[in-house]
Amino acid sequence: MVTAIIKIALFLCSTSAISSDISLQGPLKVKVTPNSPTSATENIRFAPDPRGQNGIITSDEGIDKWRIVSKLGNQLLDWPLTLTLDANTYGFEPNTQDSAVAITMRGFCELTSECDAFFSVSIGNKYFSFATDFDGAITTGNQLGIQIYPACQTQLATGDPTNFLSSVTPGSAMNMWYGLRSVLAGGDRNNWDVIKTTSTHNGENFPVTFELVNNDIDDSFIVRFGSPKFRKGQIQCKYNGAVDTNAEIKMFMTNDWPNNADETIVIRSFVINGNRYRRSEDEDVIINNANLVQYKHAKTKDGVNINDKIVMEGIVLIMLLIIIGFIVKRYYFDNSEIKRLGQETSPLLINVQ
Repeated sequence: MVTAIIKIALFLCSTSAISSDISLQGPLKVKVTPNSPTSATENIRFAPDPRGQNGIITSDEGIDKWRIVSKLGNQLLDWPLTLTLDANTYGFEPNTQDSAVAITMRGFCELTSECDAFFSVSIGNKYFSFATDFDGAITTGNQLGIQIYPACQTQLATGDPTNFLSSVTPGSAMNMWYGLRSVLAGGDRNNWDVIKTTSTHNGENFPVTFELVNNDIDDSFIVRFGSPKFRKGQIQCKYNGAVDTNAEIKMFMTNDWPNNADETIVIRSFVINGNRYRRSEDEDVIINNANLVQYKHAKTKDGVNINDKIVMEGIVLIMLLIIIGFIVKRYYFDNSEIKRLGQETSPLLINVQ
């Protein structure tokens, strides 16, 4: 029993210590909403919509949101939302093994039976594209599931996604559906790669978080995706080759270009470098991944994260108290009970000759 308790304590301590591996770049928990003032470090572009479909709506509580409508046969040939993070503030650090930035998107779908989203994320002149469902299924034509381009274990693509959508030739709804998937995957929709997990669909789950980790020493780059369904980093893709350090980061987002029904996504906010995952709609959110609970500004002299140290010391203290309690019960109370019973029953013992 005591051995088992000690093993549990050591496991919990080692799990907590994992968080010291990642260093988040820039300030923590920065929220960008339609009401956010213009900033040089976090900037959002809400594209003009000549169709008159997209707009900012206000809830009964007075909270503004971006409402993005993808009309069947009438697409906006532009990224509806583009988030830009300043290079000097959020750019990955040089000569660093694990330098990270996390971006969380909070929102909901007006019609959950038809709701998917596509992203492209660029760091300097490198980028990747990402496709996820919010309705239980997504396909790029021949493949089902959450997908990424380029394929994992290869290299990031080179280019600027800014004008990808405007380059699609207008046509039928079906042709536009194929066009979106092709232009985001290097010109061929067959280039998409399904990220293998136990379940390849996100379902009706918001918020979603992208964690970008650059390793300038090992020359690699990792993309992690999280949501209420994927809380422990099951969605992960590693690339060969690190990205430029101190480079601007951009996230481009659009809902799907449908081939059978309109799709509408409402975005409440983007949160940069949140520090915990919560489902509550009135809280800043991010995936509860041990790799994201790193506060690089709060370390002890020996380099150990202060928050980790407090957690580890608390766990060890609790386990020690449990062990002491078990020992006291085993060797004091149980022995006292045996002695008491022995004293009560001894007069009844008769030695028959």
